[in-house]
Amino acid sequence: AGRGLGGATGAIPFGSAEANYSDQPFFGKWIAVVKLLATYQYISVLFIAWFMGFGIGIIFTFLFWHLQDLGGSPTLFGVASVINHISELFAYFMAGNLILKFGHVKILYAGLLGNIARFFYISFLSNPWWVLPFEFVQGLTHAAVWASCCAYITHAIPVELRSSAQGILQGLHHGLGRGCGAVFGGLLVYQYGSIVTFRIYGVTCIMVLLAYVGINVFLE
Repeated sequence: AGRGLGGATGAIPFGSAEANYSDQPFFGKWIAVVKLLATYQYISVLFIAWFMGFGIGIIFTFLFWHLQDLGGSPTLFGVASVINHISELFAYFMAGNLILKFGHVKILYAGLLGNIARFFYISFLSNPWWVLPFEFVQGLTHAAVWASCCAYITHAIPVELRSSAQGILQGLHHGLGRGCGAVFGGLLVYQYGSIVTFRIYGVTCIMVLLAYVGINVFLE
């Protein structure tokens, strides 16, 4: 796999992981984490974490609203939520084996592909109940991607700095990503409607996937 991230094993170089950071002050640890992650390969993963969080923010905020516009009922929303959580549960259980078999980057590729398919599928729905078969994709687009990002960053960071690195990742994905998805997604929904918003994010996923593949090919 060399310097690239696309190897089947997903092996990641530890870089300067042998350095001792245990005596660093609080802000010193954060600065050390930023320095360790300031490479194309890690910045790209952090961007993917933020971008996928953006998509989750759109889904969690506007999917049921969109389905309600199509005539969806609270019963449908409950069933969809159960399917979402079950798919995430299975994905978390299987994430370790999937990462070992395919590598971190291929999981992220699959997550982006899943988002492309999911957002376009939702945008073309006419019967709200037909959303259910595709709700299983959330296990891939959310849980598997999150587990892959966590494992990737964890392998890149010394033990003493991992809590700080996880804080950065958590903030980018669950905080900034979801927040941006809700806010900017809301602006798009207000301006263009939910259908166009879902398609805009789907098209953006295509561009991000192509760019991410290009970065990894370059790094190899």
